[in-house]
Amino acid sequence: MSFLLATGVAAFVYRFLGGIQGASLTVGALKLGGTLAALVGIALAVNPLLVDQMHFRMTREDDMVGEWRWVYAAEGWEGHLTFKKDDKGKLIFAGEESKWNNGKRESLFELSNGVAHLAGRNRLALSADVHDLQYGANYHWVQTAPFVLVPAFRGEVRRDNDDGNRWGMMFYKWPVTQ
Repeated sequence: MSFLLATGVAAFVYRFLGGIQGASLTVGALKLGGTLAALVGIALAVNPLLVDQMHFRMTREDDMVGEWRWVYAAEGWEGHLTFKKDDKGKLIFAGEESKWNNGKRESLFELSNGVAHLAGRNRLALSADVHDLQYGANYHWVQTAPFVLVPAFRGEVRRDNDDGNRWGMMFYKWPVTQ
C-alpha cells in the first residue's frame, strides 16, 4: 500500500515539477526517468520497512497476559483489565472501571470471573461478571461482537444478549512497550 501511495505522490510531483534530468530506473520491463524514477526508487527502498511496521497481530493468547488499560478522556472514565492464564491454560481476567469527578477518582464497576479467547489473529471474545458499585447491582457483560485489535482492542459490551444498552470500550497493553 505504501508503494502505491508513494507512486501516486511521485506522479503528482512529476506532473507539476517537470522531472529530474538524468535519473532513470529500470524495474523488470519498465523503464522510468526523471522525478518519477527518483521517487519510485525511494519508494522501493522504504516500502519494506513500512510494511514490517504495519503488521500488528496477536499470534497467541500468551500475548494478552498482563495489564491492559483504557482512558476515555483526561479526568474522565478509565479502567484496567489484568489478564492471566488459569491452571488449564485458559485466558482469564479481572478489572475495574472508574471515573473522575471533581478531581477524585470514583470506582464504578468491578469486573471478575472474566473469560477471554482470541478469535482469529486479531479479535478477542470476552465476557465477565460485573458488580456495579454505584447501584449495588450484579450482572454479566458479554461482547456484542469480538473486540478488534487496531492496535488496541475496540468493541462494545452489554449486560446480556437481550439488553439494548451498550458501552464502548478500547483498551491497550500497559505498560506500552516498543
